[in-house]
Amino acid sequence: MIKDLILVVEDELSTRVLIEKILGNKYRVINASTIKSAKEKIEVFNPALIILDLYLPDGDGFELIHELKVDDKKMNIPILLLTLEDKPEKKVLGFNLGIYDYMVKPFSHVELEARIEAHLNRSKLINKVEERPLFFGEFEVNDLERKIYFKHQEIKLTPFEYKIFCYFLKNNGKVVSRQDLAKFIWAKSFYQGRTIDRHISSLRRKLGVMSNLLETVNQYGYRFIITESHSHSKEVSIV
Repeated sequence: MIKDLILVVEDELSTRVLIEKILGNKYRVINASTIKSAKEKIEVFNPALIILDLYLPDGDGFELIHELKVDDKKMNIPILLLTLEDKPEKKVLGFNLGIYDYMVKPFSHVELEARIEAHLNRSKLINKVEERPLFFGEFEVNDLERKIYFKHQEIKLTPFEYKIFCYFLKNNGKVVSRQDLAKFIWAKSFYQGRTIDRHISSLRRKLGVMSNLLETVNQYGYRFIITESHSHSKEVSIV
C-alpha cells in the first residue's frame, strides 16, 4: 500500500527534520524551504496534505494558501498551518482562507500526528467522486467535473459555492447552521464576519429562478428544499 505523501513547507531545518522523524514511519514526507519550491513540488507530487509555516524567506504563507484555494485542482488539499504566530486574527484569516487546522510551535508530537491522520481521513471522504452524474429534480451534479447544471445549463459556481450547494442537497429540507457549513467546508465550527453569508448571497444570484428554494431561517441559518414536485429522485448521496 502506497503511503500518503505530505509536503512540509518550512525554512527551519531543525523543524523539518523533527517533523520527518515524527511522520516518516507512517507517511512519505518531502520538504520545501520556500514558497517557490513549494509550488514546484505541489505541481509535481500533488501532496495529500501540506504542513505550512506562515513566514518564509520569499513570502507569506497566506499567499500560497490563497493561490491553492482558488485552483479547482488543488483547493481540496488539506493545509495545516504550523507557526510561532499565536495571534487570533492570524488564525481567523487562515480559517477564512480555507485551511484545515492551525497549530502553534512548540507543538505536541502526538497531537500533530493525530490531527494529520484525522484530516487525511476527512479529505479522502470529501474527495470521493461519483462516476455518474446525480440528478436532483432538474439539477444535475457532476462530481467528477465538480459542476452543477440546471436544465442542462451549467451554473458557474466557485469551488466554495459548489461545496455549499452539495451540502444543501445532501441535507435537503433540513435547517443547517452557518457553523454546520463552516465545519463542512473548513473542518472548523466557526467563521468570522459574514463569510458564509457572502457565499450564500452569490449562490442565490446564480440560482436565478430557483433561488426561492434556498430559504433563510432567522437566527439560525439556511434550508434548501426540493420537494417531489421539483424532483424525479428522492435520494441523492453527495459527500
